[in-house]
Order: sequence, then structure tokens, then C-alpha cells
Amino acid sequence: MTTILLFIFALAHAALVVWGLMSLRRTRLATMLMILPAIVILPYENAIIASGRWIGEGDLLRALSWPRFAAHLLLAPLWIIAAGSLARQAGLKWAQRRWAVVAFCVLATALIVAVNIPNLIQLQLHPACFAETLRYAETVTANQVCAPGQALARGGGPIAAIVAVVVVLIVAGLIWRATKWPWLFLGAAVLFVTSAIPPSAVGPAPGSLGEVVMGAAFIATALRFGRDAVSPRHIAPQPA
Repeated sequence: MTTILLFIFALAHAALVVWGLMSLRRTRLATMLMILPAIVILPYENAIIASGRWIGEGDLLRALSWPRFAAHLLLAPLWIIAAGSLARQAGLKWAQRRWAVVAFCVLATALIVAVNIPNLIQLQLHPACFAETLRYAETVTANQVCAPGQALARGGGPIAAIVAVVVVLIVAGLIWRATKWPWLFLGAAVLFVTSAIPPSAVGPAPGSLGEVVMGAAFIATALRFGRDAVSPRHIAPQPA
């Protein structure tokens, strides 16, 4: 069942990528350039996890798994910049200030450079099994071992990802309050809840579901507040 769900989520993410690229081509919204990179890798990620049982444990699956971790670490913080850009497009006064633009960019860059790149350099992947799935993961708990005697592993916590989701939640809440548009907040809330559920207990499917909902909410919100923006210059910083 988990394998089927992951293949479904891979197709859902692929549909989001197509939707986002078509929207970018039509509207030329610069915000899409911050939203889409973290989504583009997700069809691949879900397909690799779903296919792991057939690929088999070993160097090939480990090598195929590494790009999905690298993409998450290097691209997910871009959603912080996207949230700030959406706040500008939604007309929030504080988001029009230069300091706000700089703050979002600095925070995202700091998370990538100071937190995620060191984590990527030290990344160690280990086989992890759940239900009928086989994947490579940083953390392997007792109920995820693939064979008797396999050593357990504890990877670093997703600090940057948590910070990014919390920032999006806060900004989305302010957008909801100012514009009565709740969908970005609800999408971020779903991702926050599903990401908090440990994969060791329920497998990777809930997290993938949260990413589908968050991606759809981001794209829909960009289109909702970017109707008048037809080129990147529309979100250029304004004087403080």
C-alpha cells in the first residue's frame, strides 16, 4: 500500500511541476523561481523510494538516493524567500520594505550555507525498511532495520526544514489575516503536521502527502496574488 501511495504522490508532484512551469511561462512570476526548484525533485524522490524494493540494497540505490537529500538541503530554504515575495505581492506593508526582502534572503542563505551544506558534506545514508519499502535514510530506528543485526543510525535533525516551514506558517498567517486567503497557511500547517510524524512509525507517505499539499498551496497562492506581475521586476525591492 505504501508503494502505491508513493507512486501516486510521484504523479501528483509531477502534475504540480507541469502546472508550475506552465504558470511560469504564462505569467513570468519571479516567485515561481523560488517555489518550483524544491518541487521539481519530488517526483524523483517518491519514485525512488517506491522503487527501492526492486532496485535492491546497495551502492546503486544509495547513489540514486543522494540527489534527493542534496536537493532538499539546498533548495527547500528557498521557500522562505518565496513566502516573503508572496507577502509583497499580497500587499502587506511591512513586506514592501527593503529590510524585509533582505531578511528573508539572508535567513534562507544562512540556513543553506551554515546548516545544510555542512550536513550534506557529512551525510551518511543507511538502508531503512518500512512495510514493503526499502530506501536509504540518515536515521534508522529499531523497527526500520532491513536485516537482523543491522546497526541503528541517528542522523541530524531537519533544523533548516523546520525553520523554513515555521517561517512560511507565520507569513501565511499574516497573509490570511490581511487578505482572507487561508490556503497557504493551511498547506503549511498540513506539511508541518505530516513532517512531525516520525517515518519510523508510519513510513514516508505522510511527509510526501504534506509536500503535495504545500506545493499546491504555494503555486495557487502565487497565481492568486501575482495576476498583475508579468516579469521579475515587479518584485524588485522598494526603497525603505
